[in-house]
Amino acid sequence: MAQCTACGAQLPDGARFCPRCGAPTGVAEATTAARATAGSRPETHAATHPAAAAARDYARDAVTAFLLVASLFMPWVASAPHGQVATGIAAAHIDVLLVTMVTLVALAIPHLGRVPALGTAWSPDTVRRVRLVIGLPYAVLVIVYLVLALVTQLTLGPALAFGMAGAILAVQPRQRELPPIPRAGRVWLRGTVVVAGLAVVFTLVQIAEMFSIFSANGPAAFILSIVLGLAASGILAVAAVGALTGHRAWRRIGIGLGVAAAVLILLSLNPQLVLVDATLHGPAPTFSLMFWVAFGAAAAAPALGRRLPAVADAGAAWFAVVRVILGLAVSCGILVVIVSSIELSYEQLIGPFAPLAVTEWMIALAVGVLLTAGGVTVWAIGRTKTRSAVEAISVFAGILFVLGLILTVVWSLPSALPFGGAATLAPLIAFAFPAALLGCLWVPASSRARYASLPHGGRSRVSSAEQGRADDDVARTGATRYHDDATQS
Repeated sequence: MAQCTACGAQLPDGARFCPRCGAPTGVAEATTAARATAGSRPETHAATHPAAAAARDYARDAVTAFLLVASLFMPWVASAPHGQVATGIAAAHIDVLLVTMVTLVALAIPHLGRVPALGTAWSPDTVRRVRLVIGLPYAVLVIVYLVLALVTQLTLGPALAFGMAGAILAVQPRQRELPPIPRAGRVWLRGTVVVAGLAVVFTLVQIAEMFSIFSANGPAAFILSIVLGLAASGILAVAAVGALTGHRAWRRIGIGLGVAAAVLILLSLNPQLVLVDATLHGPAPTFSLMFWVAFGAAAAAPALGRRLPAVADAGAAWFAVVRVILGLAVSCGILVVIVSSIELSYEQLIGPFAPLAVTEWMIALAVGVLLTAGGVTVWAIGRTKTRSAVEAISVFAGILFVLGLILTVVWSLPSALPFGGAATLAPLIAFAFPAALLGCLWVPASSRARYASLPHGGRSRVSSAEQGRADDDVARTGATRYHDDATQS
């Protein structure tokens, strides 16, 4: 009888996965090769090498432990009116501390399957179910505090963002625990929708509550809150819909949003950095990154990665991500224009006239216009299959960095600090988008190979419809296969 190469357990004849640790046995690859030789359709998702899967699993566990432990030392409740709820770090709240410690236990559950005394009772399917049960208390804790924030007008701190993300990662099945069929992927595909839906619902409830204090805050703050709150949650909703329709690019975008939000939240712990809004205000919606980290954690589920269709051209797939990033950059430019226009109108028509503030908001408005116009232009150039298009996008990444720095300097001034967390747009434009664009274009070997295969010059321009089909061929083909696989399963 054969033995598992990962844990040494005895394998039944014909088993595709180890009954103890869930590692692939190699039967799947042999079956796939036989089908391909016979002319049948190969399997979409190849099995991962046990050593590579183990390394990824340990790395995920390390990130999960960091998020959960770090959340204990971050503010859980940033402010509470009339002392209704104690403020301070998460470790000072006994309920948060206990639930977080229980969630950390989920990281040890997969290793119990390798204990010989337990036999084969702890199968990969059992491990997945136990981890989900252990993660339920944290989900209940989050819901309770979100409701408290709406009812008692609490301001929740960044510990909630890191804790949600860590809890989501803790209950996800690891690479070596995935079942032979992509059944678990449906759960985490819906998980991204749940996180995005929670962000949208929370924002809509905040907007409904704001109507009662409209006269107190004034029309400018009211409009800005609505626009910024819907923008922050709307980005997650669009990404969730994109992943739901089978587009792998939107899963990568979701992971990128989570990573960018986590980095910015860590930077916001420095009291000198006032631009990033790492809190969730119960009284009014803002451009908050609170749900972004959790959404990135849900999108990073290995089961979801296997559920979404494989791509034939990896370089084209990365370029599809680049086009989505350009669209997000244009959207942020439009937001900067809207925020600057509203603030200028308030300064000149309603508020006390301050020449310095007007000048600063005029600069911000100019930055928004340049960013939007440049992004639309480069997005159109990117529809040409030439090296010049890739180079133009790389140059635009540098322009984004400069424009973002200008916006950062302007909005760091007390007279021009925007309302509603809009200042978070500045570091996104200056650092997140340029890094993402350059990373997708030049870091993957497939992207560099695609660039080397492209012709020089700009004579390869084709019609808009034809080029759109060419650019999105991988995503659209994958979406079709995705729906076929979903029907079969």
